[in-house]
Amino acid sequence: MKVMVIGSGAREHCLVWKISRSSYVDKIYAVPGNAGISEIAECVDLGIGKDSFNDLVNFAEDKKIDLTVVGPEAPLVDGIVDFFTERGFKIFGPTRDAAMLEGSKVFTKRLLQKYKIPTPDGVVFGKEEYEDALSYVESISDESFPVVVKADGLAAGKGVVIAEDREKAIEAIRNCFVKKIFGDSGSRIIIEEFLVGFEVSILCLCDGETIIPMALAQDYKRIYEGDRGKNTGGMGSYSPVPSVTHEVYERILNEIIYPTYRAIKEEGICYKGILYGGLLISDGKPYLLEYNCRFGDPETQAILPRLEDDLVPLLLACVYGELNERSISWDNQKCVC
Repeated sequence: MKVMVIGSGAREHCLVWKISRSSYVDKIYAVPGNAGISEIAECVDLGIGKDSFNDLVNFAEDKKIDLTVVGPEAPLVDGIVDFFTERGFKIFGPTRDAAMLEGSKVFTKRLLQKYKIPTPDGVVFGKEEYEDALSYVESISDESFPVVVKADGLAAGKGVVIAEDREKAIEAIRNCFVKKIFGDSGSRIIIEEFLVGFEVSILCLCDGETIIPMALAQDYKRIYEGDRGKNTGGMGSYSPVPSVTHEVYERILNEIIYPTYRAIKEEGICYKGILYGGLLISDGKPYLLEYNCRFGDPETQAILPRLEDDLVPLLLACVYGELNERSISWDNQKCVC
């Protein structure tokens, strides 16, 4: 088999490394790849934005690529899976409609609320409701701070502000609606209650009908000791997560992950690829903070080395809708990124 991995970061390096260990794979291309990836795959200098989709398909056709694996979220939200599939190429990841789970936090929040899936309470405002958003913040009691302000769209993991007080909440709203620091991604926001607890990530393989959870990981978001600073895109991770008990893990699956997958299907969306839940555990109860539509970064780097199975048949099972015939096993050793 020939496999193409799209992306240029450490996550893609880990994916290429794991794919390179497959007995099914003869050749790997990485677009655009990086210096580390170039040691185990051929890096190709092509863009991965929407304007480059045609070039990517032409390359796949020219090199007779059997499977394409997408790392970053932006191409997925832009519809790269639809583009490849319509032209007869196998690609791992969700369609544009399915990728809305990451592409729009408002879409996801409303889905969760509709199906009564545990998530922090939140209120949605559009940029035309700037004054209403400010009034809402003014109405929040002092003891109810901090609150969380989230930009609706993609923001490279930095579109979430934990506002410690009213002034910071107003600043976050102004940054989205007036300064437009997140562009169109900040044209809608969610102002959400802040829950105290710890975060954990769960990545799940999906084939449109079957969902298989992978090992848990925990990453680090806020800069500075004691989580005092702004969110980053993620600075490190480890797996497994000993602070999550078996009971809490079962609650994550039965109260959040499985109900969400049923809700997606109920909404007429066929979700294939990775469904990545970012969760908060507060007083032993899990809450869904956000969904991502791809392999997490840096969680992938701590999860895939623990996977004892060949990754490629699992990816193909997702593409072909044959995940119900698969199971996965894990190395009990610890992995740190």
